[in-house]
Amino acid sequence: MKKYTKLIAVLSICLITMSIIMIGCQPQEKPAPPNNYNNNQNPDTDYENDIYFDENMDNKMSNRADKIANAVARMGEVNRATVVVNDNTAIVGVNMENNMEGTMNNDLRQRIERTVKNTDNKITSVAITTDPNLYSRIDSIARNIRDGEDMTGYRQDIQEIMMQISPGM
Repeated sequence: MKKYTKLIAVLSICLITMSIIMIGCQPQEKPAPPNNYNNNQNPDTDYENDIYFDENMDNKMSNRADKIANAVARMGEVNRATVVVNDNTAIVGVNMENNMEGTMNNDLRQRIERTVKNTDNKITSVAITTDPNLYSRIDSIARNIRDGEDMTGYRQDIQEIMMQISPGM
């Protein structure tokens, strides 16, 4: 019996020692890291410095352009419309009903311009084209901006389109 008592004591000591070693080698519990937001506190300002917002400038202009395009497309003579908004200027590409390329009378042009300005009161200048090539360029630019591309890459294209639509602008 003494033999087993000694064995049990040695095994118990080994077990206790191993338990202490195992508990001691656990990684230290660390607090959760703070949120990594870049919201600097500016006590001298009257506005909130939150850089996390829903829409950037290009998206707001893209939303404005979509509203204008939908309003123009609802007109009877218009099949489809695409719009790019650049500050206070709207570039409108119009696909006419019955594929009437390049034919737009002055009355229709004025009604489209009035529709654009009524839809978005920030628009002061409207350039309208029925040219199929310009329509596809405007549509491509509008789609890319809507998909998140930066509008600054299209400034030159927009200026070229504006010069082709109305050289005096």
